[in-house]
Amino acid sequence: MASTRSFPWLDGGAAEVAHTSLECVAAVPPQGFPSRTARHWRPVSRPSSYDDVKDRGVVVYETDQDGPDGPWLIRFGHEMPAECLISPDGASVTLFWAGRIAEPDDGTLPQDLASLFLGPVLALVARRLGRLPLHAAAVVSGGEAILMSGPSGAGKSTLLAAFARDGCPVLADDQAILDETPGGFCVHRGQDGPRLLPDTLAKFGLDPVSLPRVWSIAPKRRVVSPEFPVYDGAGSLPVGRILLLGPRTGSGSPALRRVPPVAALPALEAMLHPAFLPPRPWERAALFRRLARILREVPVLYLERPDRWDALGATRDLARGPLPS
Repeated sequence: MASTRSFPWLDGGAAEVAHTSLECVAAVPPQGFPSRTARHWRPVSRPSSYDDVKDRGVVVYETDQDGPDGPWLIRFGHEMPAECLISPDGASVTLFWAGRIAEPDDGTLPQDLASLFLGPVLALVARRLGRLPLHAAAVVSGGEAILMSGPSGAGKSTLLAAFARDGCPVLADDQAILDETPGGFCVHRGQDGPRLLPDTLAKFGLDPVSLPRVWSIAPKRRVVSPEFPVYDGAGSLPVGRILLLGPRTGSGSPALRRVPPVAALPALEAMLHPAFLPPRPWERAALFRRLARILREVPVLYLERPDRWDALGATRDLARGPLPS
């Protein structure tokens, strides 16, 4: 299987491999998963325990001989019966799948395999190549990218959909892959369309049943509608601002304030994606230097959003409006 989309950020990665597409092979493991049949794998992360069912119980492995310079093996949780082998140069991915095959989204890839590949697997490949994948949504406004980050349930995708419906194309949902260039930090195109729960889709006037599911084990569906445009450009866009979404409040008006660097740095570190693989010791120093450069170039803002549907438009307008002093 192969993705029909190219990924320009793959070219010239840490391994200096020139390629813009990934070879993705799906295989049913007749003898069992590699982590259970080959003895040379050792875990380098503890089983995760996140609220998101997809990320629960994930373990990352390395080989005894090669360590972090060798291939990575990821064992996904019980709800997602899969393992993933990523080559050291990030050029090929093998997905071992033992679950049922869900109905295809678009007639080309089973939905769970496509979502797994375009989500956590692609983020791990980006980290192998020295890119910076963040748990954030991204939208295009004024020729720049606005990143929105926050924990699951903070309303990133809902705010993203509000931007899109007002004519701002979606650049990425759930994960944004950043790259550092001589001109500053830019973000690449990611997964298309907001991914929303059925009740939120209904508030936007959309029929959830008519939209493709993101995962067979989760209720979210992917918005596919000309009313919610997606970015169709080939290049990346400069990062204009980063919004940290706080807990939604019961009343009041939306508010936007700058986050001081001493508070923004750990917040950005917590955005590193995927969350089930925290920064490794050999990653941490380079990661903090890169995050410090982001803080020098990109404003980080804290967005307080009322938990009211009628305040969504005002929140969107404030988020893309003039920067607070």
